[in-house]
Amino acid sequence: EFYHDLSILYARACDACKDLDRERFDFHFAVVHMDGRWSFPANLDEKSLVAAPRMPMAAAICRISQLNPDVMVPHMFCVEGMTRFRSLFDLLEIPFLGNHDYTVWPATDKAVTKQLLEANGVSVPKGELLQKGKKERPSSVRVPLVVKPCNEDNSRGITLVRREEDLAPALDYAFGFDPRVVVDEYIA
Repeated sequence: EFYHDLSILYARACDACKDLDRERFDFHFAVVHMDGRWSFPANLDEKSLVAAPRMPMAAAICRISQLNPDVMVPHMFCVEGMTRFRSLFDLLEIPFLGNHDYTVWPATDKAVTKQLLEANGVSVPKGELLQKGKKERPSSVRVPLVVKPCNEDNSRGITLVRREEDLAPALDYAFGFDPRVVVDEYIA
């Protein structure tokens, strides 16, 4: 729900830009709801979002084809929005602003990103990957350290741990977002 609401918030802010040339261009909205259905509201106010009929993805793809957009501006900040739906527009041969799914995906996983950076000579902090039910406590990294879920954005689930007694609550908090957690040494 957080990412859905954040995406709507960003889309509204973009739509409110006074520099948009509404005389030269038509603007349409496609909303993917929490249940996976799509809608095409006239605008992004709450009343329009509620009133717009919802449809399954197949019907939404047909609607997008009818609209025949020149470009898509994604405002989806969940992992699926940054990967799966960008890939869909790529398959539909509709250009979109931003990176392609294959460049975004590795960056959405902090453990993968760290491995890719290190493999390419970029210095990264010493750290460990923890997994719920397998390895839930760090063995080589000591406080102060940073605990963060692998697949979260917008600083969700991240804790700077300065005292040993704060480690367990920080790990519980991070595991509440993702079954994989990165624990890195704190670099000041």
